[in-house]
Amino acid sequence: LVTPPVGLPAGRYQPTVSDLYRFVLDNDLIDVLLTGPRTRQHIVDALSTLDRDALSPALTSYLRAFGDLHTGRYVVG
Repeated sequence: LVTPPVGLPAGRYQPTVSDLYRFVLDNDLIDVLLTGPRTRQHIVDALSTLDRDALSPALTSYLRAFGDLHTGRYVVG
């Protein structure tokens, strides 16, 4: 999900890895979050997510649509 999905209009917000972690951590239906950090910075980013506030309802909605674009459940056009 760190690469823009096909169909994402130019100039639209590209979520950060921290946004994606927060989305998962805010979801009561998800019990486990697995990460695959490749660098020290990836680890720092993942851990810093724990100190951030919950996502706004607008960003949560956007991330759902963003994920739907990635899975093909939503198509722009």
